[in-house]
This record gives sequence, structure tokens and C-alpha cells, in this order.
Amino acid sequence: MARGAKGKYKEWLTEDGLLTLKGWAREGLTDKQIAENIGISRGTFYDWINKYPQFSDTIKKGRVPFIVKAENALEKNKV
Repeated sequence: MARGAKGKYKEWLTEDGLLTLKGWAREGLTDKQIAENIGISRGTFYDWINKYPQFSDTIKKGRVPFIVKAENALEKNKV
């Protein structure tokens, strides 16, 4: 029996779940893509970000290396 998003957040707050989320964020996946990978709507994704600090912090920390890499690439391409 398929479960809805209710209770699904628990599996993403485990060590393995958070590691997977961080990896997706580090790869540069958008919020929509991460939500799709989890199997939830973008609205639920934002609810989880607001409700679960571990979830939010993991996404933010995962994006830092991607942002730095993107900024460096932009700087490198400046004439």
C-alpha cells in the first residue's frame, strides 16, 4: 500500500536520507527536482524546509559547494 507524504519525512531525517539530500543539493538539483526524487510536491518540500531544521540545514549545506563552483566558473569566464 502506497503511503502519502504523511510520515514520509521521517525516512529523510535519517542519516542515510540526509546524506542523499545533501548529495542532490551538492549536484545542483533544484527544489522541484529534489521534491520529485523524494516523491512529494514542491509545496510539501517547502513545508518540510520550514518545519524540520535538519532538512533545511542539510539542503543549505549541500548547496554551498555547488554555489562556490558556479561562482568560480562565472569568474573564470569573465573577460
